[in-house]
Amino acid sequence: MIKTTACAIAMAVALALYDASARADVVTAYSTMTLSLTVKTNFQTSSSSSQKLQITSAKLVTKDVLNILGSAAFANTNWPAGAKIVVGWDVQWAGDVLVVDSTGTNVLYDATVGTSGNYLSLNIHYEQGTRSGTSSLTNPGSETYIWYNTGFFRFSNSTSPHTYLHGYGSCTENFSQKWDSGGNPTTWSDVEMYSQTESGQFLNGILGTTTGTITLNGHGAGSPWYLSSL
Repeated sequence: MIKTTACAIAMAVALALYDASARADVVTAYSTMTLSLTVKTNFQTSSSSSQKLQITSAKLVTKDVLNILGSAAFANTNWPAGAKIVVGWDVQWAGDVLVVDSTGTNVLYDATVGTSGNYLSLNIHYEQGTRSGTSSLTNPGSETYIWYNTGFFRFSNSTSPHTYLHGYGSCTENFSQKWDSGGNPTTWSDVEMYSQTESGQFLNGILGTTTGTITLNGHGAGSPWYLSSL
């Protein structure tokens, strides 16, 4: 397709010009991350005649994870008002989980790189599956598709008592993109819904089970390099 050729050339040029040692602390194409996770762990109560094993639940939503990423085990900082968690699609970020300021442009912390082995990562295309959609064969044009994949999530904090949440889950992507008469990308939008149920987790050193969802929602001008290169 005409658009595909133009995009491939643009990606090759971007990769040729990119110098990883001079990575700019800005992101132009990203999706905002919303987390809603529940971690279930056991606790035991005892009496003179019996012991009882019960389940307790801890909720981890976006603001909780953002606070953890600002703790001493990670960035060791106080985030400015309006800071948020995103996934960066630019060539220099390639799907890393980032903390950005309220503008959504300035990168404050790369959570996937992390600190001293503590990190947060999400690969929404870990195993690629079936998809359906349409794409124009002319310029200008557009494409849309729905893609069903398997994702992989990790949130590791080795500080004692350690936390290690991880696992595989289903991911549904809704992607759209438009390009102009020259085949140059003009606008894009993308929504990803990842969900998992996984045991073998640890929360504050206690064995447990994690359930929940992670949603990515983004749109912008141009093209999200990482998504368009898949």
